[in-house]
Amino acid sequence: MPAESNVASIDRILSEIESRRQADRTENVSEKMILVVIFRCGDRLFAFKGSHVKEIVPLIKINAVPGCPPSFLGVINLRGTIESIASMHALLGMSVPEFTPEQKILVIESEGMRTGLLVDTVEDVTEIPENDIQKSVFESEAVFVSGETFHKGRHVTVVDAASLLGKLAQ
Repeated sequence: MPAESNVASIDRILSEIESRRQADRTENVSEKMILVVIFRCGDRLFAFKGSHVKEIVPLIKINAVPGCPPSFLGVINLRGTIESIASMHALLGMSVPEFTPEQKILVIESEGMRTGLLVDTVEDVTEIPENDIQKSVFESEAVFVSGETFHKGRHVTVVDAASLLGKLAQ
């Protein structure tokens, strides 16, 4: 086959692939999108639905409160409001790392409960199709995990804010 013919065939195939992609995008327009805040704890990625994240705060001084469980780090003064701070690492059964400037506090709220959670970093705030969140396979965390998805080729565990705050209240 002449080289020109091969180029034409490749161009035709690429054109068909692009047409299919455009058709897929058009079909997905009606899909319900949800905002998520993706964050890292250790080597794993997690996410909260954006409607539950009220603020993303750089790490500030956390004042320890004696006699609290290990997952509870203390309190902060956030513009005159006292916010409790818990370690997301501890809640996930991970070892709690030393404080670093890259860490963030996610202030979450659900069903009238509110707290700050210390995480390693915030990776992204983005919209994803709601149907992309699938049932979780992590049974040990299933108490407060609502599902799983992928972001930029990496596995993301979606955390249910209401269940997590309920666990903290116990």
